[in-house]
Amino acid sequence: MKLHFILPAVLLICLAACKGNNGNNVRANTDTASFLPVNDFIIADVKDIEHTPYFIYKIIQMPDGQKDSSAIDAASVEKIANRFLQNNFTDPDQKQYYTSSSFHDLSTKSYSFTYSSQSDKTPNKEILVLLDDETNSPKNIFIKRITEEADSTITEQLNWRIHKSLQVSRSAVSKTGIERNETIFVNWNDHH
Repeated sequence: MKLHFILPAVLLICLAACKGNNGNNVRANTDTASFLPVNDFIIADVKDIEHTPYFIYKIIQMPDGQKDSSAIDAASVEKIANRFLQNNFTDPDQKQYYTSSSFHDLSTKSYSFTYSSQSDKTPNKEILVLLDDETNSPKNIFIKRITEEADSTITEQLNWRIHKSLQVSRSAVSKTGIERNETIFVNWNDHH
């Protein structure tokens, strides 16, 4: 799929849909609402990683503050990318719980699209997508996810920098109050 052809059309639909609310740019979702194809952006990046000979490395920051770094392959990136693809908020059974807002952020030269849910039925509580305001190309995807496991509440902050890197910050708080944090950073094309 050629995302650079459909992205401007999706952007125009999203901007038009969000404009009609007296300037506050917030609306409740309906089945026909257009959401940016976040999963498609990530899948396209994974395919690029599979076909381009990037030097890929991963840094894990452990709960005790220690860091461990290693070179990894495209298959390892794909496994980590699956965390971003879980609980697709554009699926009809999830989509109904989200509201969307958008604005043009002149300081970052981005169009900012936020999808938020307060429902217990949606693990992804907030998805923020930044598009370059000149090219309409995706720049960053941020996902905040909260899930319950047997004895812990897990909060994940996921950040995908398109064509560059990703980061997963995970905090697990047990019912007894013990907190365990871990951060994974993967770089394949980020020169900063």
